[in-house]
Amino acid sequence: QVKTMEEKLRKRGLVVDEESIAHLYEQRLPVISDIRSLLSLIKEKGSDDFLRFREEDLIESEPDPEEVAQYPDQIKIGEAAFTCRYRFEPGKSDDGVTVKVPLGFISRAAEENIESYLPSLLQEKAVCLLKSLPKFLRLKLPSPAHTTKLLLEQKSYLNKSLPQALSRLLQDKYKITVPHDAWAMDKLPTHLNVRYSVVDEKGEEIKNSRDINLLQKELASTVNTSAMNNIRRNWEKEEITRWDFGELPEQIPITGKHGLIGYAYPALHVVDDAVNLRLFSDQKESAANHVQGVAALYAISFAGVLKQLKKNVALNAGMKAMAANIGNPKHLEQSIINRIKKDLFLKPWRKQEDFTSHANSISSKILQYDRQVLDSITPVLTAFADIYDFMNRLLLKNRGNGPVLKFLKEVQAEQESIVPVNFPELYSFDRMKELPRYLKALALRAERGSLNLASAEKKMQEVMIYSQQLRNILIEENTNVLPNQRLSGDPPLSLRNTSKSEPARRMPGGNPVVFSDLRDCFAHCISSQRLTKIEELFWMIEEYKVSLFAQELKTPYSVSPKKLNQLIKEIESA
Repeated sequence: QVKTMEEKLRKRGLVVDEESIAHLYEQRLPVISDIRSLLSLIKEKGSDDFLRFREEDLIESEPDPEEVAQYPDQIKIGEAAFTCRYRFEPGKSDDGVTVKVPLGFISRAAEENIESYLPSLLQEKAVCLLKSLPKFLRLKLPSPAHTTKLLLEQKSYLNKSLPQALSRLLQDKYKITVPHDAWAMDKLPTHLNVRYSVVDEKGEEIKNSRDINLLQKELASTVNTSAMNNIRRNWEKEEITRWDFGELPEQIPITGKHGLIGYAYPALHVVDDAVNLRLFSDQKESAANHVQGVAALYAISFAGVLKQLKKNVALNAGMKAMAANIGNPKHLEQSIINRIKKDLFLKPWRKQEDFTSHANSISSKILQYDRQVLDSITPVLTAFADIYDFMNRLLLKNRGNGPVLKFLKEVQAEQESIVPVNFPELYSFDRMKELPRYLKALALRAERGSLNLASAEKKMQEVMIYSQQLRNILIEENTNVLPNQRLSGDPPLSLRNTSKSEPARRMPGGNPVVFSDLRDCFAHCISSQRLTKIEELFWMIEEYKVSLFAQELKTPYSVSPKKLNQLIKEIESA
């Protein structure tokens, strides 16, 4: 334990040296030449207590007890306990603190800000990061030690990663903006990054890394431990057609040789239209699958009603012609049905009574809800058809002008991206009301750009400043989304380009992000406040384009570079 204090405090000289320990024995022992003499002496003394040293006998320099308390031996998060091991060996792979994470708790560890449970490490790391700021920023701030003290006193900041916490603190207290991805994390000494050791149910290490998110991704398919497999037969069911399995708990404890090693998360799971009951190792994956499974169970319950609904949503000849401009009309009809299922069936119920009660409440609404959806999409289809015809005329008129033709095709691609064939299920009813105005703004941009291309391209450069920043924000968020948590069928945004700094290639003339990109963000539990602001930025960029290219259409609120920059700052510090 005394030696451990040196490892924790990263100081040598706290423990007496071997020569001093030998001297302590010399004081307590006469000359002993064999074990028989030693045993005789112990018997004479009545016990071996005289050979036992107290902790203070072995300490050369007494450390501050409060300082030692900043290095916990164990981190407790709910029922989970993570053992901490400290080593002071600069240059060695395990230098610093190693937190042992049972395999079943790897998702929980990734969600938590483990550093906030290690106050001394957090303090040293914060000071180091503040010292790495450019000089012109450091001159505007108090000393790194003072700023760090303020950070540790304001507990509300510590539920975020340290870069996010520091960025928000500097913004709130000193009105200084430092994007949380601008901190020099790669220049930190190795020991200031927690080392995570993932262990199996026997306590043996599977893998270690100083990047918990990387460990989570690499071990996602390994988390199905033998301990979880042992309980599967008691829980998992195939081809469920009704709720006849009782209440479904949020989590089931899994125990191993050393006690609690994690949780299994039961959920309904849809595969090839069959509803099964499965155990998941990841809580977010379980929750995302479960609502889909509940919806599929409602679809089985209301199979006859949905058959009639399919007939009801069949588009008439006029709407079918307009829908053909967007994509396959059958796909649009299916999206209408998906929207109805999404709004009425997508529920997180885990009790049979909740499932049944909701079924009774919606049984008379399903065949009425299609009218609300059809009424909402009709103005969008009409506007799209008008703009579609207008754009084709512009393309024909400028077919001999290469640069203008390229610009018009980019606008046309943006038109198709903002109203994809699945738009009925993608947008809220309130947002669908705005789509005709966005489409009209695109038409005005195309028309005016065909007459003054240089002006239009200059304005688009202003837009791309913010579109690119939104794209970078989403790339960062999507790094924390596991492949099996991804909602959209699109590839990860980061894979559509070679780097965050490159101009986006997906849509050169417009927003390099489409709304479905945000859905992958929504799949993973970042703060709701941050999610709301990211979506707000997406639509503020659309309004900014309206204000630049079609001022006469007006925007519902004032929008400017200043407001866009402020919103981006809020996202970075959220």
